[in-house]
Amino acid sequence: MNLDELRHLLIQRNIKPEAVYLDMGGEIGAEKYSIERSGLVWEVYYAERGQKSGLKRFAEEDEACRHLLALLEDDTSVWKKS
Repeated sequence: MNLDELRHLLIQRNIKPEAVYLDMGGEIGAEKYSIERSGLVWEVYYAERGQKSGLKRFAEEDEACRHLLALLEDDTSVWKKS
């Protein structure tokens, strides 16, 4: 999975776009789940008050995308209301 595929999955699964920062441009902001490339690794974390909370690093984009998707699926606060 890559960032573009992840973005499509988030739309399909009704994840609030303002709850996530994908390293594809746009505003990082605070209080968001984030994924970004940092040198040779991918970082997945929750941005909170300028801190990277729960930071995990992955060698592969696929692993990082799958981890972020799992975090988002487990956090009902980021789901759009139907």
